[in-house]
Amino acid sequence: MTGRKTVTTTHGRYTVDGSMSEKTIKLMAMPYEQTLTIHDAETGRLIGDEEAVETPQRGDNILITDFDRHYTMGDEFVAVVRVRERHGYMPTDGGYSETVVVQGNREALREAVRRALDYARDRGIRRVCVNNRQVREDIEAGVIDTTDLEVVYGGGALR
Repeated sequence: MTGRKTVTTTHGRYTVDGSMSEKTIKLMAMPYEQTLTIHDAETGRLIGDEEAVETPQRGDNILITDFDRHYTMGDEFVAVVRVRERHGYMPTDGGYSETVVVQGNREALREAVRRALDYARDRGIRRVCVNNRQVREDIEAGVIDTTDLEVVYGGGALR
């Protein structure tokens, strides 16, 4: 056992001191959180219920972010949009994840969103969170088909 433990909950992932008991870790959680796993932070070994078999976390929504203009490519800053599969507010391990360079290329953004929406439909994910105004405009104009998906707008899409 090392000096740190990695705790994964339904709302986050954090590292705690290795001497903390499982009971203390669970007491730290908010009432709406559920502790999923506790691992040794350095070896990755599951701590606690050694019989437990971890199932891959499945996402319940797709997030399309607003523009990130602090992404570097070589010596330049370029605008990107990130598309992520999430469970609640946390990215899923091994889930859909794409970073799209969209500087001056709206069609690249549209294609990335279409791929993500197709992925969501294939996996039964019905909720899509859109924080990007250009994507919202494309959805409202019918350029991007969101039939059978629940679209929620937030962040930059509300400006």
